Amino acid sequence: MPGELIFSSDPADEKAVVEGLKEFNFPYFGTHQPENGTIVARREDGSLRGGLVFCRQGRAFEVKYLWVGASERGRGLGSRLLAAAEEKARDWECRYVWLFTNSFQGPKFYPKFGYRVFATFEDTPVIGNVVYFFRKEL
Repeated sequence: MPGELIFSSDPADEKAVVEGLKEFNFPYFGTHQPENGTIVARREDGSLRGGLVFCRQGRAFEVKYLWVGASERGRGLGSRLLAAAEEKARDWECRYVWLFTNSFQGPKFYPKFGYRVFATFEDTPVIGNVVYFFRKEL
């Protein structure tokens, strides 16, 4: 039936929605469309030690994912990945870096580097978890 809403897992549908939003946003953001990237640390054999995935849009820089392998934790790799991301954000003249983390992940890690909580969501995505949103001015 025309006008019916359907749930779709088709990547082409997702792409069409994103492209439509980019077109709508263009008069406001111009060429400041999202730019994604990854910073990785590898072992000599090429295996991944850890990495950080980011998205820059204009002067905003989002750390989407920061992961450090279990054998690498507590040895400074996460700090180095975060510092490299901040350096990239500064190179692009971003005003701030923002990210979110779960209560079992990094809520004690990010404040060590000047990040401040600006919002929280409780019991998301499961009961007992808190999602923390952090921001750091550059």
